[in-house]
Amino acid sequence: MESNLKNEFALIFDLDGTLWDSSKEVASSWDQTIRRRHPNAPAIKKEDMIETMGLTMNEIAERLIYTRLGHVDHDLALLAFKEENDYLIEHPGRHYPHLEETLKKLKNKYRLLIASNCQLGYIEAFLHSLNDNYFSDWISWGETQKSKGENVIAIMKRQKVKKAIFIGDTLKDYEAAEYAAIPFIHASYGFGSLINAKYRIADLEELPSLVEDVFKNEAE
Repeated sequence: MESNLKNEFALIFDLDGTLWDSSKEVASSWDQTIRRRHPNAPAIKKEDMIETMGLTMNEIAERLIYTRLGHVDHDLALLAFKEENDYLIEHPGRHYPHLEETLKKLKNKYRLLIASNCQLGYIEAFLHSLNDNYFSDWISWGETQKSKGENVIAIMKRQKVKKAIFIGDTLKDYEAAEYAAIPFIHASYGFGSLINAKYRIADLEELPSLVEDVFKNEAE
């Protein structure tokens, strides 16, 4: 029974604000990259980075570079994203409580996937911070340049998943689940606030039992 579930059912996770918080580390990396070329540019702080969580690469570049330099330096943006990935390998973000023990439980029953609006290499930096191989596949805006909703559908097709739940923390995540016509679980401990979520968790350890209920409810 469990093997059948794992073949047919998947949990698709957003990354930032759902699995980890890398805002402090990413802010430090971007600040170093930008101020190496522009020493007088305003500092990038953790709060600045939190405001960009869930945005695409283009939106982040506009938010962080245009507001400091008055124009978007695309070469600088690409360098910042690359150095961010490298920085996170050595300085990983903070895992949310009970992350790995929860993933270990879920992996026994479901296929675990990630869909994020990040650049290529960012998900891999997160995976490097884990002690085990929990995720079967992942997809990013950097890979496809498509919306998160389109990417959720794409990874479901790629993995031949029949049923899935999307877990995320922002309105964009909720809209992605709606676009893909799958249930959504709001990670209320993350960066976003979502009033109308039907399902929510305040801690990752609540996820295994809730997931079972959601699949059961949606099947009725």
